[in-house]
Amino acid sequence: LRRLVSLRLSCNGISRLPRGLGDGLVALEDLALDNNDLKEFPEAVLELRGLRSLWLRQNSIPSVPAAVSRLSRLEVLSLSSNRLEELPRELGGLGELRQLLVNGNRLAAVPAEVAGARGPG
Repeated sequence: LRRLVSLRLSCNGISRLPRGLGDGLVALEDLALDNNDLKEFPEAVLELRGLRSLWLRQNSIPSVPAAVSRLSRLEVLSLSSNRLEELPRELGGLGELRQLLVNGNRLAAVPAEVAGARGPG
């Protein structure tokens, strides 16, 4: 699976991902985990440094770790319809991010670092 570029695991009842996920998926750019049973942000995805899009909508994720900034190539981050109450300011450091989808959460505010973030170009 070292050449795999896109992996769609939506609607499977997944509750966690194995550590070491990034070891074999070195070319992965698109990961969809929508409509699963994730109760926390799957930290294993932070190993996937080549990700360009990460789809986590319609789970039960309450927070996003600051370490999400490691995903420096991320262009799309979908976290809609989770249980987010806040976003980490480190999201503002993702210079390639073009779409941040967070509708349907419990957000009271968006950090200035995220609201004012501008990618290159």
